[in-house]
Amino acid sequence: MENALVIGASGQVGAALMKRLSEKNDVVGTYSSSKKKGLVHLDITDANEVSKLIEKVNPSIIFLCSATISIDFCEKNPEAARKINVDGTKNVVEAAKKSGAKVVYLSTEYVFDGKRGPYSETDKPNPMNTYGKTKLEGEKIVLSVENSLVVRSTLIFSLGYDTKNLLAVIVKSLKAGEEIKIVGDQVTNPISADNLAEAIADIASKNKSGIYNIASNERMSRYEFAIKAAKILGLNSSSIKPIKTTEFRQNAKRPLSCGLKIDKFLKDSKIKLLTVEQAVAFYKTNI
Repeated sequence: MENALVIGASGQVGAALMKRLSEKNDVVGTYSSSKKKGLVHLDITDANEVSKLIEKVNPSIIFLCSATISIDFCEKNPEAARKINVDGTKNVVEAAKKSGAKVVYLSTEYVFDGKRGPYSETDKPNPMNTYGKTKLEGEKIVLSVENSLVVRSTLIFSLGYDTKNLLAVIVKSLKAGEEIKIVGDQVTNPISADNLAEAIADIASKNKSGIYNIASNERMSRYEFAIKAAKILGLNSSSIKPIKTTEFRQNAKRPLSCGLKIDKFLKDSKIKLLTVEQAVAFYKTNI
């Protein structure tokens, strides 16, 4: 890995990848709407803009972290979701084919319906919302090109990269003394953005292809995660209240029993996938 392009470097995973990759590689990162110092603008829905940037940077590898990740936005705006998650992905893949760059695509456990989790790479996807459907289409576009890599992950958390991920929301609410309701019936295996970035960089450096699941080895509900995170960070968890998914008024359906099996990754990589306690503790200095 000598010259890398991180598309969507303003998000938590993209930012963590930039930090990780820049230690040993020349890296260019992009943003779409959230401008950040040191990043270049890229609208992946503009095929011409994508082609020009990839031709200019001439990367050997492209990490595609950019997507419309708001589940309910996607459900309310399926055309906009498709434009970014499907058409945008196609634009990147087509430009990458011309330049010969390898594409690494960040995907999600939401390609599954959450009825029989955790899921392996070979389990049949069955997305239950627009976000999951468009991400699955993106996967297929990426995998149509030889040597491409799809990384599926789960609930990703961090502090210091953005304010929208669950851990950041929990910390902000508890420090303000506000009550926060967290679903107790959606199960996953959470992973930090930094640990995920480390794992993605490693598996990509080994020139692996196909689909890899990367997540922690601990399955828990989002509520259980919130309680554990508060305890680790020394915050009062008494204002965290459990709620059922059906009690939330959300546009998109959510998979309940999700999470991913990580046996394949553990076989092919020596990177340690942290426990939730270890991963959350990593961000203590960001409180």
